[in-house]
Amino acid sequence: MESSVEEIRHVRARAHRPFRCPICLDTYQDRVLECSVCANVFCASCIEECLKRKKDQCPMCRSDPSPLRRNKPIERLVAMLPEACPNLENGCLALLTWTSVEAHAVTCGYGKFKCSLCLMEGLKRDHDNEACAARHWDAPFKGEEIKQALKNLMAAEWNKADSNTALARIALLTCLTQSGPFNEEKQHELVITG
Repeated sequence: MESSVEEIRHVRARAHRPFRCPICLDTYQDRVLECSVCANVFCASCIEECLKRKKDQCPMCRSDPSPLRRNKPIERLVAMLPEACPNLENGCLALLTWTSVEAHAVTCGYGKFKCSLCLMEGLKRDHDNEACAARHWDAPFKGEEIKQALKNLMAAEWNKADSNTALARIALLTCLTQSGPFNEEKQHELVITG
């Protein structure tokens, strides 16, 4: 996998190389503006900041760059440059465009994830592939089975040293017996103060 990660980094770096701003030395950001004299192109924020410091002087040709022209063809090319998923280090080998990175990151299975229901921390794909502990609450319970489970839990938990944990588990199970199966619409929180 390490070679695949390196390949993606190499492909990205090679594709971005011709599209680097001569001021910030990074791939063009936001709008791309062109000097009317030498036709060099810059990130809009870079050239505007540069012109504030050195009044009316292009950083490349030292001429007055006015009027700066927007270079939409380069902007379109930059938008289509290959970009690695932000979760590349976690194993996502997707090669995207700048315009699709955000949408992909939301659904990427290699993103860091913490389930608010089962409290699992890790990669989203691991949570989705494994049975989330909270999913077990969706199974229908029979009244007698729950009452017996509650009795067993009460007996077992009271024998343990930590009574707050026992109370929390019993309260959760009692809440479930009274409100039905656990689901996302019925979030149950229990705060125990010692």
